[in-house]
Amino acid sequence: MARRRAGALAGWAGVNPLPPTREAIATWSQRFLADLLDLPLADIDAEARFTEFGLDSGKSVQFVLALEDRLGIELDPGIVEEHPSIAALAAHLAR
Repeated sequence: MARRRAGALAGWAGVNPLPPTREAIATWSQRFLADLLDLPLADIDAEARFTEFGLDSGKSVQFVLALEDRLGIELDPGIVEEHPSIAALAAHLAR
């Protein structure tokens, strides 16, 4: 299924495949979310719930789409609700 990418954030997706490790997924997610939410990187705590730093449903979809592209797998948009922090999501996705 083809999906549209977020304008300025499209550069985050698909540049290089993301190694499927916890550390790589968590680091990429922190950087992407800091950019997406216009927050300092230091404000993106991997253990905090996504909602604590303002990830709403629209931005959540942008995050999941970019993560899909980087990992090369399809993800359910609700994955951030099932795994509500960067650390939990990275642990789930790591291979």
